[in-house]
Amino acid sequence: MIDYEPGEIWFEPFKGLGAYYNRFPVPEEQREWTEIDLGRDFFQYNGHVDIVCTNPPYSIINPVLDKLIQLRPRVIQLAIGLMNITIPRLRKMSSAGYVVTKQHWVDVRGWFGVTTIIQFERLSDKQFIENQALNKIGATSKHTLEIHGVTFEPNTVKQHMTDLNVNNA
Repeated sequence: MIDYEPGEIWFEPFKGLGAYYNRFPVPEEQREWTEIDLGRDFFQYNGHVDIVCTNPPYSIINPVLDKLIQLRPRVIQLAIGLMNITIPRLRKMSSAGYVVTKQHWVDVRGWFGVTTIIQFERLSDKQFIENQALNKIGATSKHTLEIHGVTFEPNTVKQHMTDLNVNNA
């Protein structure tokens, strides 16, 4: 699901037993990890990473997002409960220059609710400035979201959010 370039560094902040880390499609020297139970604290990590792929603890999702934004990887892919994707969190990512580029919903047996794999990609500096300018004049991002072959145009997504009155949820 993640498009990557040769040489990019993959990072698993919550390695656990390595369910994600062990499946990274790159050699060991292009992998980084942290795991608090193994003495490597994610919140103390400051290395360079290009791609983050993880299933973070839902109970600390806001500090996790803040730290990921600080690390500035090109791609952030999270496996999290669908209810954790809130408008304020999407706005936080957008204001830091990240847009949702992929999303996949998963029915995990034995787990309540729906899990989603959501992928954010960092905009180039030029795209970020352009998006900020659009936001200041009340326009929406010109980037679209595609989910399973269905393209959602930004104005359509904004209209649905307005219709549902979830802009501030």
